[in-house]
Parts: sequence; structure tokens; C-alpha cells
Amino acid sequence: MGKSSTLPHKARLNSVAGFTLIEVLITAIIAGIIAMIAIPSYRVYVVQSNRAVASSTAEALVTQQEERKLATGSYATDLEGLLGTKKSTVFIDKKGEIYDNDKTISAIYSLSFGASPTATTYSLLFKPVGSQSSDDECALMTINHRGEWAATDAASKDTTTACWER
Repeated sequence: MGKSSTLPHKARLNSVAGFTLIEVLITAIIAGIIAMIAIPSYRVYVVQSNRAVASSTAEALVTQQEERKLATGSYATDLEGLLGTKKSTVFIDKKGEIYDNDKTISAIYSLSFGASPTATTYSLLFKPVGSQSSDDECALMTINHRGEWAATDAASKDTTTACWER
């Protein structure tokens, strides 16, 4: 009979299958590098997605204001007239739902009227809150009765194009 190509039984028990410390460290380093790239990219995606929610909410509210003006001859001058709430500020969540309190954990923007709305003029102000509050690029976003979209960063620099992607 020929020789067996397998190790004797005793030798097989002494060999340990597994990973070396170097292999584990290399894997951890690679995972860290991937995380360093992926997490900031994901954060940018989330911020931009939340801006899109603000944009679609703004468009819906402008439409609602125009419908109101056609029906009554004037724009709503407060959130009670627009949304039926007595609050001066409401909150928008990631689904575009509007709440009259900030108790909702998922609030991403506050919404209020700008200074001195009238029956013929208004502006709506969107400010990032909650998980969106780190969005310094779009610290204030507005839309007015003329359909003019505007946005500024934390330093009051115009960032309209970046913030109101429509």
C-alpha cells in the first residue's frame, strides 16, 4: 500500500485553524477605511434627502396658499389660517408630516412665517432642527408669495442653489 497524503491523526489535532493577529488587524484597518469613506457619504445623502422633504413641503404649502388666495382673495397670515394650528412654529418630519410640537423625534425642520405677513405677501421660513440641525449650509431656507426661493448658510452667504434642489 502507498503512503497516505494526509497528516497523521495526532498531527491534525495539534494544528489550529483560525486567523492570525496580522490577518485580524488588516481586516480591522480595511473596515475602518471603508467606514471613513462610507459614513460621511451617507450623511451627505441624508442631509440632501431631508432638504428634498423641505422642498416638497414648501411646494405643497405654496400651492395651499395660492388656492386660499383664489378662494378668499388673501393669503393666510399665520399658521392657524394655513394649517389650523395656533402655534407660531410647526415642525416637519422626514416623511413631510407637519406637527405643532417638537416632541416628534424625527423633526428635521421648523416652519414659521417670516416677519409681517399680509393678505397679499408672505414668506415661509424653514430652519433645520433635530438630526438636520448640523446642516450649516442651509441654515435658513425661505419661499415667498412671488415664488422666490432663497437660502443662506450659517454665515448668511447665499446657498440657494445647493439648498433648494428642485
